[in-house]
Amino acid sequence: PMIDFGLRALDISSVNLAHQAPSALSALTRLFQPALRQCPTMVLSRLPEMLRLSLAGIDSNDQNKTMRTLIFYRNLVMWLPVGGALNIAPDDKDTKGTIQIGEGLMDQRNSIVGSTSYKRALASLPESSILAQTNAAMLDTDIDFDTVMEEAMLAMSDWSLAFLDRVYELLRATGEQEKLGKGHSGYAATHGSMDIAITKNVSRIMKETLTYFFSSMDTETYRSAWRSVSKFMEDETLPFAVKDASLLCQAVCMTRFDLKDSSADASPGLDALVPILTEDLEHRSTKSAIFRLRCLAGAVRYAGSSVLKHRDSIVAAITYALSQPDDKVLFKTGCKLLRHTLSSQCEEYPIAQSSHPMKS
Repeated sequence: PMIDFGLRALDISSVNLAHQAPSALSALTRLFQPALRQCPTMVLSRLPEMLRLSLAGIDSNDQNKTMRTLIFYRNLVMWLPVGGALNIAPDDKDTKGTIQIGEGLMDQRNSIVGSTSYKRALASLPESSILAQTNAAMLDTDIDFDTVMEEAMLAMSDWSLAFLDRVYELLRATGEQEKLGKGHSGYAATHGSMDIAITKNVSRIMKETLTYFFSSMDTETYRSAWRSVSKFMEDETLPFAVKDASLLCQAVCMTRFDLKDSSADASPGLDALVPILTEDLEHRSTKSAIFRLRCLAGAVRYAGSSVLKHRDSIVAAITYALSQPDDKVLFKTGCKLLRHTLSSQCEEYPIAQSSHPMKS
């Protein structure tokens, strides 16, 4: 009932509940994980509507609602695959040199909630308790889980591209971010500390959401996603949104397993973006060059050994930026690109692929 009420509050046709949309998003975030654990079919059957109604929450004119929507999506893709299960069987992976957590998480959890003592404790609760299993009849229905899961994954695949379109609109609507000035207690002159804190928080949550978003994709959905991002980066130059755009590139280019050789790294996103971001830098305007170099710095950060395939293009981009000492911003961006390139080869990095507990 609480999930259904939250969905009604998200529906723009419910005029009397429209003001409750931010609260409904927060409630759905809290309810999603326990509801998915207790009754997956209940959540999955409502997932297409949940995705459709929540997209409107990403609004460049309402940072509060945008932040709550991104938090909901972050929670969603942490627990559900985007488009389908991982294409690589776990037994086929060589995991030497990697650290994995959460193995057998769902089996361990189900052993607890399926125990006699747990069921006895639930049965002893009063009917008015929110923990009481008043929907026991629904939990015992013969709904085909595989069918519901397949429909939910199709909805997730369609939603993924619509979500990226919303992210692009956020980036296009980004205004100039003022530097913190002296004489204003460390804050920009025209914005208060609360505005700055919210903006930074939205950027942080977007980074986390995009990271989980791309890592939860199956191969086909990921292919469509990186093509969408490549088209966006090829068509747009957004100097005011350079930080968030670089985070988008970082997320889509994170290392994945090579489907042909599961012991090797691959980054199809990096393979697609490097030619776009390094093309003809010398003949671009300074702002355009800085935008592309900053996005390239984000793209290589967690791309691992895939960076080596593009060493010539990346070295040429670094050389160009560092040969412009008179332009401090361009030179500084080149230093950032150099630093991220070196760290990608010297430091540990996550393998961002199907890290959610529901992958099987």
